[in-house]
Amino acid sequence: SGGTAGTVSFYNGAPEDGTAIMTARTIGTANATVDRTIPANGVVFENGMAVEYTIDVTDMLTVFYA
Repeated sequence: SGGTAGTVSFYNGAPEDGTAIMTARTIGTANATVDRTIPANGVVFENGMAVEYTIDVTDMLTVFYA
């Protein structure tokens, strides 16, 4: 986190016409991390995946896509 709260959204398809399957808020504490729990079977993006995030707030984002 860069010190200000924001959001990170994962879309099934494009943000313009897809569905947000998962949205997480970033915390507003500089240099802090948050662990998220993902379901055991993962999350399915049948129409591809797009990630949308708050610019100037999200400093680093790690995503595993298989």
